[in-house]
Amino acid sequence: MKDVAVIGGGPAGICAAVQLSRMGRGVTLFEGSRLGGQLNTARWVENYPGFPEGISGKELAALMAKHLEKNEISVIMQDVKGITREGENIHIRYGDIVEPFFSTIVAIGARKRSPDFFVSSKNVHNDILDIDYFGIDVALIGGGESAFDRALNLKERGARVTVIARSKFKGLRLLQERAMRAGVKMLKNIHISSITDRDGKVNITTLDGEEMTFHKTILCLGKNSWQLPENFLPKNTDILKTEKGFARTSLNGVFLCGDLIAGKNRQTAFAVGSGIAAAIEVNEFLGGTR
Repeated sequence: MKDVAVIGGGPAGICAAVQLSRMGRGVTLFEGSRLGGQLNTARWVENYPGFPEGISGKELAALMAKHLEKNEISVIMQDVKGITREGENIHIRYGDIVEPFFSTIVAIGARKRSPDFFVSSKNVHNDILDIDYFGIDVALIGGGESAFDRALNLKERGARVTVIARSKFKGLRLLQERAMRAGVKMLKNIHISSITDRDGKVNITTLDGEEMTFHKTILCLGKNSWQLPENFLPKNTDILKTEKGFARTSLNGVFLCGDLIAGKNRQTAFAVGSGIAAAIEVNEFLGGTR
């Protein structure tokens, strides 16, 4: 039986797994989508030490994933459905399998916010797709950093891009200025009533009755930390916040880290530190240095 299950293959989960492996712990990492998590969607990471000229999120994610290979860490590309504790062990349920571990780190990231307006369109997405955007009109709904990062990404792909925010823009001023120079159209204080399909395109209707039409729309509405999927942990499990970059739970042996607990501090460097902090704590929980 392995010592630790790490659930989530983003920067926090990868770094937690690598640190535990270095400490001599047997680790299995679970990831239901792609290694690197949301880092893969970042156009350019400019504040990660060691890359003074910046690096694309996809490239940095690939470099992090190589650490798993180098340390021969077992990776299971499946979603974990739930965690329970049976006696001395933590049981991880994925697919039709239940596997025991001594401890678990949950690093599944923050959950995307749902829109508070009506959406019924096959051309509305939560992220940039692997398609040709050249020459098409794309709306990004949201005024934070993710919206402007994706706007710049899409402009590089040849799209005509509009960022639509319900209030003021909240992304870094640096990104806003780059977007303006790139020719991104920026609309603020726009309150959307509905997004629907019309004649093969996306029709956005505001509360004032105005309408805008695009080929594609991407929702960048932000994320909520401290939210786990329903029934992921046993009922009445409490999350115990700490000041050390990770969180405990009342389910003995289960710890949380990364964007899941980051609040507004959702940066790659924070996730890396959070993962390592959680790994050190888990190692102590399991009896200390090997």
